[in-house]
Amino acid sequence: MELLAGGASITAAALAVGMSRQRVSDLTRKSPHFRAALEVRRHEVLSELRGKLQAAVMKAAEVTLQLLDDEEVSPNVKLQVAAGLLWRTERFFTSAAPEPRDAEQIAEELIGEAQLDPLQALRDETGEKQRLLDLDVDELEKDGRLGVA
Repeated sequence: MELLAGGASITAAALAVGMSRQRVSDLTRKSPHFRAALEVRRHEVLSELRGKLQAAVMKAAEVTLQLLDDEEVSPNVKLQVAAGLLWRTERFFTSAAPEPRDAEQIAEELIGEAQLDPLQALRDETGEKQRLLDLDVDELEKDGRLGVA
C-alpha cells in the first residue's frame, strides 16, 4: 500500500510485496475497502508533502521579502518578483487535495460506472476470486502495509 500511495506502479508494488500484478490490480480496481484505504493513505502522503512545500514556500517568501526591501534592487525587478510570488502562492494555497472516500462511496461509484455489477459482486463474495482478494488484504494488513505510515 505504501508503494502505491507513494506513486509506484502496480507492477513495481506487486513485485516488491511478492504478489502477482493481477492480484494487486484487482485489489486497486475492485476492492472498495482496499481502494478506500489506499485513498486515505494517498491523502496522508499528499498532506505531508503539502506541509513540506508550504514550509519551503515560506522560506522562499522570506528571501523574497529581503530582496524586495533591498535598496540596490531595481523597482522593475521588485515588481516582477512580487507578481511572480503572488501568482505562485495563490495557486498553491487555494488548491486543496480532495478528501479520501470511504469504501461505500467507492462501491457506489463502481456500480454507477458499471465497473462492478452488484449481482456479480454478490456471486464473487463466496467465490474463489473474492476469497483470494480477501487473503491478499489480510496479508497486507498482517505485513503492516495497509494504512500504516
